[in-house]
Amino acid sequence: MSYYKACYIFVDSDFDDTKKCIESANYYLSETTEEDDDMEEQEDKYLAWLKYATFLAIIDNKLEHHPNASEDDLIEAVIYYLEEDDFLD
Repeated sequence: MSYYKACYIFVDSDFDDTKKCIESANYYLSETTEEDDDMEEQEDKYLAWLKYATFLAIIDNKLEHHPNASEDDLIEAVIYYLEEDDFLD
């Protein structure tokens, strides 16, 4: 059995990278390659925000350095990555 791994985390097209928006946004993961392609083409509805693997790496890195990181700490790590293209240890 083959499993599809989502490429991007999609958000609504009016999304921005602020903490408030990240906390309250709707997030979408495609279930198939075709759905991923369809969502990428619907730029008026969806924005490809972060690659799924990158998001997981950001969270894993933060938890590796700070196992008891809070939700705020994780959001801070995501925002740092978006601004600096680097991991926050």
